[in-house]
Amino acid sequence: TDMAFGNENPGLSSAVPVGSFKPNGYGLFDIERNVWEWCLDWYDEGYYAKSPEKNPKGPATGDKRVLRGGSWFSGIYTPLRIPYRYSLEPDQTSNLIGFRCVQDNK
Repeated sequence: TDMAFGNENPGLSSAVPVGSFKPNGYGLFDIERNVWEWCLDWYDEGYYAKSPEKNPKGPATGDKRVLRGGSWFSGIYTPLRIPYRYSLEPDQTSNLIGFRCVQDNK
């Protein structure tokens, strides 16, 4: 379906298996609206105003980690663009949060 592109509202009531929707232009599946994804970066609301333009890694320390992507529970008023960041304390858990394995392509 085209849900990942905003063309459908499938009325999800839980997360779905990866690959349930079409991949985005980079070939990645379910980046938005499945589960929020934990990031390694610490959260600082003003970080991007002072960060390097290329590969910003977030502040060295903090109280909260960055979440990206939105979840199946995100309402119509939640920005779901990949750059949108949310934050939570690292010990928080929810069926709205997951993670994505990545590999540095060196």
